[in-house]
Amino acid sequence: MKKEYSVYRANKGQGSAFRFKIDSRNDECTCWLSIANEKADGKVFDWENGINCKIGLADLAEMALVLEGRQDGIGTANEKGYYSGLFHKNANGNSTIDLSKSTQRPGFRLNVGRDNGGQKTRISTGLSVAEGYNLLQLIQHGILHLMTDNWQPDASKGKTAEPTSKASGKTPSKSSNTPAPANMGDDAPF
Repeated sequence: MKKEYSVYRANKGQGSAFRFKIDSRNDECTCWLSIANEKADGKVFDWENGINCKIGLADLAEMALVLEGRQDGIGTANEKGYYSGLFHKNANGNSTIDLSKSTQRPGFRLNVGRDNGGQKTRISTGLSVAEGYNLLQLIQHGILHLMTDNWQPDASKGKTAEPTSKASGKTPSKSSNTPAPANMGDDAPF
């Protein structure tokens, strides 16, 4: 099952677009954030040269807190109120994600950067309040997928199946106060 939400901001070759995707095929779930600039011709977006980031559970929670209005930005705020954002390092370089409440208009600002050995790319876009709400719904869905690891819709009944623990294969008891174990590996989210 694949769920995706995209926002396009065309602006005569100077716009940008982003996609948030949950891919839960083969009993695994991955969440991806992709962002791209609009090509100079103003007709399409340059996804080939955009930035793609694999998003982990903690990152999703940080994004949800901003979109729910519980904090103004991702990460830790310094004494001036600026947020640190998310920073990840891997073999190919560094990636940063900043999502914050917009100070210029209602909504949010998304900035994604990549540094691959000195080649730096930074792409930004805005989200309206409604687009932020839509993204929040998909992020919450992604959190559910990652925490239960193999949640799948029950197509035979047209209802949502109960989450199961991958470790035991059993549905958690609703009377238990113990949450189902989450499969949270140590691998880097990018």
